[in-house]
Amino acid sequence: MIVYAIRRTFARRMSVHEHVWFVIATTFYFHDFWNQPAPDNARTLVDALKNLSIIGALFIIAGYGRGPRNLEPAYGDV
Repeated sequence: MIVYAIRRTFARRMSVHEHVWFVIATTFYFHDFWNQPAPDNARTLVDALKNLSIIGALFIIAGYGRGPRNLEPAYGDV
């Protein structure tokens, strides 16, 4: 379901931003490594960093947009 929402060209950036906020909220709520003692927080820290990499990949998808640009320059590109 998530992949389908990202693959649609209709609202790709909007759905990516919604997914970014969802991943941020779940990371903050479920992976609170800052409240755990040092030896026990390793797994939650790894999971939080994994979610951070997912957020980065979602930003790459959002920056890519609807696809490659046309070959002819747009207005104002010189």
